[in-house]
Amino acid sequence: MFKPFKPFNRKVLNFLRSLKRRFVVIQTLEPLPEQLSGDESKAVLMLTDYDALAHARAHKNAISDDKYAVIFDLENDSQRTKLEEMTEPGSKYVIYSTCENITAGFNANSATLEN
Repeated sequence: MFKPFKPFNRKVLNFLRSLKRRFVVIQTLEPLPEQLSGDESKAVLMLTDYDALAHARAHKNAISDDKYAVIFDLENDSQRTKLEEMTEPGSKYVIYSTCENITAGFNANSATLEN
């Protein structure tokens, strides 16, 4: 079965930075695919990465009605820390990604991304 959504892992943040994909947009993931349903007390979000702020802004502007829509700059320490906190198991969020860069890179380099 094809699963287009992959759980986002904070270990991938430095990998994205190394790819110069420094901007990420977070948004609500709706409608929620059945295979992702689980803890209903958590907001289910999707992350998309970009190399250019203009592209991230265009994406965010297209979803301006989403209360979770936000752009994070991974080169900004406070923004990166906030995103890391959102990926913690005890947070009120579950974050998924459809990013080819994330899944391909994470799988290919899992030994270097584990720590």
